[in-house]
Amino acid sequence: MRAVRALMVAAMTFTAALAHSGNFPYTYLGLGVGQYTPDEEIVFLGERYQEFAYGALEGSYQFSTGPVLGLSFAALSNSGPNTEITQSSALYYLAFPVALTRSLDLVPRIGLAYVEFERCYQSLCAKEDDSGIGYGADVRFWAVPGTLEVNTGWSDTTLEDSEPAVSFGTGLYLAERHRLGFVFTQFDRDTLSALQYSYHWR
Repeated sequence: MRAVRALMVAAMTFTAALAHSGNFPYTYLGLGVGQYTPDEEIVFLGERYQEFAYGALEGSYQFSTGPVLGLSFAALSNSGPNTEITQSSALYYLAFPVALTRSLDLVPRIGLAYVEFERCYQSLCAKEDDSGIGYGADVRFWAVPGTLEVNTGWSDTTLEDSEPAVSFGTGLYLAERHRLGFVFTQFDRDTLSALQYSYHWR
């Protein structure tokens, strides 16, 4: 119930800005691949992990009045001779793009977040999961209108042990509907670097 109330408050807060649908396309399907690097190596049953492969699938739909409904699925994973560590997450969110200028969008967002952490030794696995509220905001700017985007963002969740994340990225639009991007995200001292591809409907 608390999560539902938070979403309703967010919707009411930005109602006055919904007429501004933003300068960027917000209806899309995309994927990302990259690498997550913790500040300190993780030791699990004698096996050491210094980096994790990252993969993500995401998409969103923008209503004609402005708000955006989106979802994102992501996973981190690595395995050793006898062990494996995997973390998967899902985020369902509402975003509210606001065109501050003809080239600059502010995009507040809030949603429901779920994460599952799994550690395995051979065929024996243990899982932990948690859920809560995810929230944040992005700033998107046309460095070259219709072609090159630069962006930055901040996000956090109410999940236990959550750390705020700051991201910096770029996006190159090809033939209007195709976007190739790169994003670098800092979690305290951990980092995530990823390449992105998305197909957009304007």
